Amino acid sequence: MKVTTYDSPHLRIIEDFVPKEECDWFIDYVTEKNLWAFNNAKREAFPDGRDYELVSKQWDNRKVEFNSLYNTRSHPELFKRAYPIMKSAKEQVADFFNVTQDSFQLESWEAVRWYPPFHQGPHIDYIDPDFDRSKLPADFDSSFFTADEEALYRRHCTTKNYTGMIYMNDDFEGGELYFPYHNNFEIKPKPGMLVMFSGHIMNPHGIRPITSGTRYVHTTFWCKRPQPGWEVGYLDNSGKLDKFWE
Repeated sequence: MKVTTYDSPHLRIIEDFVPKEECDWFIDYVTEKNLWAFNNAKREAFPDGRDYELVSKQWDNRKVEFNSLYNTRSHPELFKRAYPIMKSAKEQVADFFNVTQDSFQLESWEAVRWYPPFHQGPHIDYIDPDFDRSKLPADFDSSFFTADEEALYRRHCTTKNYTGMIYMNDDFEGGELYFPYHNNFEIKPKPGMLVMFSGHIMNPHGIRPITSGTRYVHTTFWCKRPQPGWEVGYLDNSGKLDKFWE
């Protein structure tokens, strides 16, 4: 494995973190079982009146939510193959951010596929509950983070302290991960590559448009404040999640 750490943006890249044959198995399994349709996105209204269903539809038929799969006790064979990968990624996150593994917990665990015309503009994964807009640098470009969007971030992004992405393939065009506040630093996905970073307010990132093919990524988010209500993460921290497939 090749490990590269950067200061700007603050992230770590590990190439060949997962063998290509394991990546191929993962893609084949979730596709053959049609797990991409298993999303269970919540349908609710935003405080500002927007319909969450309209926003969440962007993920329809594109996301596999491991948390939801566990809740239905389905596909233990997938968990048995994916769990060691997630655990290894967690070890890397603990090392990179200098935290102990029992001081943070899996928040969400998913796989996503991207194909034309999907992309993501600059965004963050995490906002501090005590965030104060007035303390942002004077030259901060908040075009992606308007006051109207702040309420949405506060509602959905106060727990994703750490982000990990494991890319499954490279037979597609576009889809680079980029960091606009760091000279548009860009990462071209490779099969088995792990990228980890904190998506906080000073570290927005985006995904370039997919122009051809399909991009597959295994994504995990971790929270600094463990909570028993998040069953998969809680069972992982307590060493009981592997009982699911025994």
